[in-house]
Amino acid sequence: MRYRKRINKTKTKILLASILFLIIITCITTYTLTYSEYTTATTLSEVENASGVFDNIVVVDDFSSDYNYYMGLNYTNSQDGTLPSGVDQNLYNDSNLVKTIIHYSGVDLNDNSLVGYVSLDEQQDTYVYYKYYPIEDGYINVELIDNPFTDRPDNKGFNGWITDYSGVTISYDDNYYRRYAKIPVTLTDNLPNPIEITFYASWHTANVGYIDSTNNSWNDAMSPLISAGMRQMGGSIYTYEDVSEFYTSDSIGFWQSYPRGVVDSSGNSLSGTCWRGTCTYYIKVGANNYNPDVTYYELTGNGNNRRMRVHTVQITGEEQTEYLPENTILAGFYREITINRGSSIVGYYDSKGIIQTSGTCGTNGGCVYYELIQYYDSNGNV
Repeated sequence: MRYRKRINKTKTKILLASILFLIIITCITTYTLTYSEYTTATTLSEVENASGVFDNIVVVDDFSSDYNYYMGLNYTNSQDGTLPSGVDQNLYNDSNLVKTIIHYSGVDLNDNSLVGYVSLDEQQDTYVYYKYYPIEDGYINVELIDNPFTDRPDNKGFNGWITDYSGVTISYDDNYYRRYAKIPVTLTDNLPNPIEITFYASWHTANVGYIDSTNNSWNDAMSPLISAGMRQMGGSIYTYEDVSEFYTSDSIGFWQSYPRGVVDSSGNSLSGTCWRGTCTYYIKVGANNYNPDVTYYELTGNGNNRRMRVHTVQITGEEQTEYLPENTILAGFYREITINRGSSIVGYYDSKGIIQTSGTCGTNGGCVYYELIQYYDSNGNV
């Protein structure tokens, strides 16, 4: 009897193992067939909203993950700094979440012969993102993806994204090299209408450096590049003397520590902390990056007579710059403007392309800043 029971137990184990094996095989087969459906060269219309590569399009479908994320925040967010209660706070719902389809095209609007592709081996020229965004004061704020096209037009650089979608404002954050789009939202029966928008890559003439098997020197690759900053399009621009040996000045407040390598107005090293209300120091520039918005100083004299004096940087040459073709859409470029004394500089850019987040113009005669040009002007004209 015991022998027969052992046989029955063995048969049962074999049966269970066989069933488990069949389940695993079925799951693997289903996954393989499903995954191949999303990654083979099918058309996008055959598999709705699926992530994968479809002909010339790379698709990222975040609809479900975004929606679930915001629904989860209803239970986990705490608006008063206390621990969340776990109760649905209804912070996000169908009335303030916008279903958004974003196309990123590698085709330049000014010249459709200029096209960027994913890579030399991956000739996709479009990305499509399916996303949800919350409404903020009648808009959705989208952090745009960085340039995804490594196979770019010859001798061209990425000049940002532009869109012909009405009412959109694009901005650029140089600190983190990020671009943002503020997109207006419309409602029907108090529910937001889905948004479908296309951003086009702007390609423009660039100085290009290469590192490859024949040129593996970093310095050689970087030598064709020019300093970051605003560069005039068309006409003559000046070149300036080397500023690397001059000084710039800055200050710290009471009890703050001096940065390393700074000196006082006589060229003596400074260290420790500031014991006055404000302490001014000077630091050598160390690089030949002339900035017209900066005051430069040179250390003159000998011994006890050494002093920092304002240095007027000299013009050493003049060069002609490339004009933009007639009828160029100017979105993505910058316009030089003068801000009146006392007026806000928030939202404008300095000569290095850094957006201003606070402050007013404090200079008699006005301050020169730059405005990022949008696709439409205030009158709706391109």
